[in-house]
Amino acid sequence: MGDAKLLAGLGAWLGWATLPSTLFIASVSGLIGGLIWLKWNNQHHRQAFPFGPFLAIAGIIQLLCPQLLPTLLLSNLT
Repeated sequence: MGDAKLLAGLGAWLGWATLPSTLFIASVSGLIGGLIWLKWNNQHHRQAFPFGPFLAIAGIIQLLCPQLLPTLLLSNLT
């Protein structure tokens, strides 16, 4: 349950309002990173893949650019 603890720590540090966007960024980067990892190493898709590094990357992105995701999503609407 280290991923849940890391997400709770990010929520305590960055604020609870950033958790949905942090989780979205981590999921998208984990999906891209996982696909690259599978293609690079020719491994089977049934192996476990760590999600913690992608949560940490998303936390760093949210810390450095807190309005990145809303800006990207809302700029396409106008």
